Amino acid sequence: MHLAWPQGGKDDGEVMGAAALYRQLGGKDDGEVMVAAALYRQLPRVPELVLRTVNGQRISPKDAIVHLKRTPDAVKKLLTNLPLPNYVAEPHFDTKFFRFWGELHGDSPPVVSRILRRSVAAVQAMFGGGSPALTLEDLQVIVNYFIDGFESLIGIPLLPLGNGKVVTFEGDNPYRAPVFVRDREMIGKLFGSHRVLNPAIDLETGTRWSKSGKLNLYHHIIISEIRDILKTANPSITARQQQKVTADQLQWTRELLVFLVGQGLKWDNVTDLPLIPTMNGDLTVSLGHARSGNVWICAEGGESPITKIFLQLQIPVVDLQSNRSLPLKGWTTTSQTLRHVLKLLQQFDRAIPALLDRVRLDDWARFATRLRSWIRESTLYSLEDDRTLLDTLANLPLYDGWQGAQPHRFVASSKVAMLPLREDIPNIAPFFPLYMIVAAKASDLEAILSQTAPAKVLSFAKFFKHLNIQRSQLPENLYPSLRVIINLVIDRYKGQYMNPLIPNGDGIPKCPKELYDHRNELYALQFKGRQDLFVHSAFRDLIDGMIPLGVRHEFFPKDLHEFIETVDIDANNGQDVMERAKWVWNHINNSPLSIGGIDYGMIRERRFIPCRRTHYSPDPQLTRYAPSFEMVVSPDEVSLDEYASLLWTLRAPFDVAPTAALKRVYPEIGRPTAEHVIQHLINLSSYISTHELQSETLFQDLQHIYEWLRRNQTEAQQYLDLASPHPIWLNVDSVDSPWIWCTADRLVFDLSHDTKQSFRARQFLCEYRELIMAAGAQRYRYATIETEQQEVSHSEKGLAGWRELRQREILFDIWFKPEGSVIGAHRGLLAALIPHFAQVVDDDSSNIISSRSVEYQLPDATSAFAVRSVIDYVYTGTFSCPAPTQNDDVTLVLERLLDLLKLVRTWGVSDLEAKIVAAIGELKLVDEDNCDFVLKQAETYQSTTLAQYCMKTKELNGWI
Repeated sequence: MHLAWPQGGKDDGEVMGAAALYRQLGGKDDGEVMVAAALYRQLPRVPELVLRTVNGQRISPKDAIVHLKRTPDAVKKLLTNLPLPNYVAEPHFDTKFFRFWGELHGDSPPVVSRILRRSVAAVQAMFGGGSPALTLEDLQVIVNYFIDGFESLIGIPLLPLGNGKVVTFEGDNPYRAPVFVRDREMIGKLFGSHRVLNPAIDLETGTRWSKSGKLNLYHHIIISEIRDILKTANPSITARQQQKVTADQLQWTRELLVFLVGQGLKWDNVTDLPLIPTMNGDLTVSLGHARSGNVWICAEGGESPITKIFLQLQIPVVDLQSNRSLPLKGWTTTSQTLRHVLKLLQQFDRAIPALLDRVRLDDWARFATRLRSWIRESTLYSLEDDRTLLDTLANLPLYDGWQGAQPHRFVASSKVAMLPLREDIPNIAPFFPLYMIVAAKASDLEAILSQTAPAKVLSFAKFFKHLNIQRSQLPENLYPSLRVIINLVIDRYKGQYMNPLIPNGDGIPKCPKELYDHRNELYALQFKGRQDLFVHSAFRDLIDGMIPLGVRHEFFPKDLHEFIETVDIDANNGQDVMERAKWVWNHINNSPLSIGGIDYGMIRERRFIPCRRTHYSPDPQLTRYAPSFEMVVSPDEVSLDEYASLLWTLRAPFDVAPTAALKRVYPEIGRPTAEHVIQHLINLSSYISTHELQSETLFQDLQHIYEWLRRNQTEAQQYLDLASPHPIWLNVDSVDSPWIWCTADRLVFDLSHDTKQSFRARQFLCEYRELIMAAGAQRYRYATIETEQQEVSHSEKGLAGWRELRQREILFDIWFKPEGSVIGAHRGLLAALIPHFAQVVDDDSSNIISSRSVEYQLPDATSAFAVRSVIDYVYTGTFSCPAPTQNDDVTLVLERLLDLLKLVRTWGVSDLEAKIVAAIGELKLVDEDNCDFVLKQAETYQSTTLAQYCMKTKELNGWI
C-alpha cells in the first residue's frame, strides 16, 4: 500500500496520540512510530480496496461503515442481517485508534439510527417467522444502546408490542398510536395487545424507554387523553349519543367502565361518549344522552311495566341498581315521571298505529293501567309548557272504544269521542257514525280531551248531533235500543231534529220533518198509500213528542216544495206521477203566491211540470231529429213556444203554458240560457254534419240562434269559448250554397280565398262578424306596397310600327324557345328597352350583332308565360296579370308571377318588376301557407319590395 506522509493535515497532538497507541502495540523506534502514526491518519482517506464487507466485497475505508469495538454485538448482528452493502463487521485493525479522527464511518448510534429509519420493513422482518434473526434480548440491547448514546428513538422500528409485532417508535403527536407500559394485561384485554409493550420487556426497562423522549410509549393511561384512546378501540368509541354493540362488546363496555372508574375517570370529560351499558343488550349510551331525557332511568328493576314496554320498543334503558357509580338519578314526582315517559314515546308519533305490533299486549295493558293512574288534571297542567307532549299522550292507545258494533282494544284518546254516558256503550255505539270511535266517560280520558280536543268531550247536544242513524231498513231487534235514543231526544233535545231518527212505515229511519202526522187528513189524502212518509206504527205512541222535533202536522207553503221534491223523486224512480204533477203544476200556476220563499234555483231541476211530447213541426224533415221527452219534466227541460227554434233539441213544450202571474214570479221559466242555446247549436251542427241535411227552416233557425247570441254576447262568451272545438258556424253565402261547418278559429274575415289552414268567411256570417271574432275568428290584414313607378315614355308612333312588324312577323332576328313555344322579337328594340340585352350587344359575346338571326339561350326552367309577358311589355308598355278564378288557380298564378319576377330581375326590367309585385298584392295571393316561401323567393331574386311586403303581412296577421 502506498502511504503518503501527511501534508498540512491534523495537528501534532493527533500524531502524538497515534504514536502513543502504536507503542502500546509494541513499536520500537521513532521511525516506526512515525510510520504508524501516518498510516492510521491516512487510512480513512485511501481509495484502495483494503477492507471486506459482510457480503464479501472489497471496499475502501472511506466508503465503508466499520464496526466499532465499543458497539454492542447486537448492533453488528442487526446490521449484518440487513445486510448493508458497505458494512465491514471485521475491520482487522483496532478501531479504537480512530477516536481522534472523524473521517472513519463507524456503527455509532447516529449512523445506525439513520440506517434503521431507512430500513423499517427489513428490520421488522428480522423479528418474524419461525427463526427470527434477532431476539427481544438483542432488541433491548440495541434500544438501550440508542438511549445511552442520547439518540432519539423516533422513527426506529424497534418497539415490541404485546401482539408479537415490532413497530416504529413514533413521536408524541395527535396521530400517534399510543402503547402502554403499565396495566398491560387489562389494557391489552380492553384495547388489544397492540396497545401494550411486549410482556417480555420488564416494567423497569419499559419505564426507562417511556421516559427517554416524547414518544408514543406511555408509562400508564392518561385519563385526560382517554378520548383519543377510545377513538381507536374496537369498537371505536367516539362522540355520539348512543352506539349499537354486540353482547360481547356490551360486556367489554362494562369492564371498560370499571377500569376507567378505577383509573380516576372524570365524567365531565366524557359526557358525550357512549360508555354506559343499557338493559337493551345491544346498546350503550353517553352520560349526556342519558341526562337528556332520551333514556329511561330505571330505579325499579326489569319488572316495571314501563321498563318492559320500553325494552320491547328498543328505547334505551339504564338500570341504576347495577350501575350505582353513575352520576344519574331517577324521577321523584308523578308529573316528572309522566313527562319523561311521554318524551321518550315522542319518537313514535308517526308510527303509533304500528306501536302495538312491537309489544306484548298483556304488558301494554299493564303499561296503560300504570300510565292512566298518573293522568289527572294537575299532572297534565304541568305539561302545558310543551304541547307536543300532550299530543303524544293523546296519540297513545290506552282506551277501549267501539266503532259501530265493532269493539276496539287500545285506542288513542285522539281517536275517540267520550260519550256523556256510563251506560251500556256497546248497545248505543251502533247508532254512531262508523268514522267515530266512542268510549265511555272516564276522568283520565276527560282530562286528556279537555286539554287536547275539548270538542270530543260530548255533551248531550253533541251526542245528538253525532248520532248516525242510517237511512236503511232497521232490524226489529234494534227497535228497543232506538226507542231509548228517541226518548233521549224527546227529553233533552230542543228544537227540530234534523237527522234521521224516526222509522217510517218501511222501517227506514227518517228526519222528523220528512214524516207526516198520519192524523192529518190532507197529508193522508195527498200521500195515500205512501207508508214511507208516515211514522212506523211501533212508534206512533210517541208522535206527540215527535211533533216538536219536526214531524209535519200542518200544511205550509214550504210543504209545496216538499211535494215537488216527492214528485221529482218518484218520477226519477219510474213511477207514474202525471196526476200528482198536474195537481202541483195547476196549484202553482193558478196560485203563484203560494210558492213565496221557494227560490227558482230550488226547483229548476225538479221534475213536476207536465209537457207535450210533440216534435218540432215547422219542417217534417227535422221531426225525426227531435228528441222524445218524458211526460213530466223540470223547468230546465221546458221551453216557451216563442223560443222553440232556439231550444227544440233540448227542451219540451209546456202542456199548459205558465200564466203571466207565474212568469212574473219566475221570469226565467221557459226562457233560453246561453249554455242551452249553444248546446242546441252544437246538436244542430252535429246532425247536419252527420246526415248532410240542408233545410230552409233549419237555415232560419240558425239565423235566430246567431242573432240571439249576438244580442246576448256577454252572457254567451264563456260558453262560446268552451264550444270552440265544435264546428258550429255555417260558412255559406246563401241557403243554396254547399253547407260548410267551421270552427271559429278557422274562419278569417277579409280573406280573398281559402287556404290550407283557414276558410274565407262567407256572406252569411258577415252579419255576425263581431260575435264570431269574439269566438276566435280572425281578420286578414294586407300590407300596402309602396313603389315609385316611373312611367316609361314611349313613342306611340314608333311602338305602333314595332307592334305591326311583330304582328306580321317581319324582320324577327332573335328567337326564344321556352317550354316548346317559339317567340320571335327584334334585337334592336330589346337592346333599347332591356338593360340585359343592351349589355349583351356591347359585349357581343354571343355574336348577336354579327349574326343575321339567333336563338337566345334562356335560363333553365324559364316559362313561356314569363318570356311572353316581358316581350309583350316591351312592345306595348303594359302588363296583363292573370286573375285566379278558383282556389287552385291561386297557386298557379303565384308561381307564374314569381317565375316572371325571376326573369325580370335577371334581365333588369325594373319598371315591370314593380308591376309584378303590385299585382301580387292586389290579388292577395300571399297567405299563411305560402308567405314564408314567397319571402324566401323574394330574397333569392333580391326583390326588396316584395320581401318587405311579406314581412309586413306576417306582422299584421301575427304569423311571426
